[in-house]
Amino acid sequence: MENGLCEAEKSLDKFLPSVGLFVYWCKAYDYHALGLPNEAELYQRYNTFLGYARFNRDEFQYRSKVEFWLLKNL
Repeated sequence: MENGLCEAEKSLDKFLPSVGLFVYWCKAYDYHALGLPNEAELYQRYNTFLGYARFNRDEFQYRSKVEFWLLKNL
């Protein structure tokens, strides 16, 4: 909901958005701000992680705690 309110504040329209647009704004996330990679980056990071997974899992440099859990559970 916070994303929707931020987008409504940024909007140049002096009226509130439609319900559908507001819901869309609420569901839209900047995944990089959350510490998540996009699809191509995730594929590349996962392949790199697989090189470490068998013997050197502790040496892999995770970019965030979110990435740690994401790669660990794939």
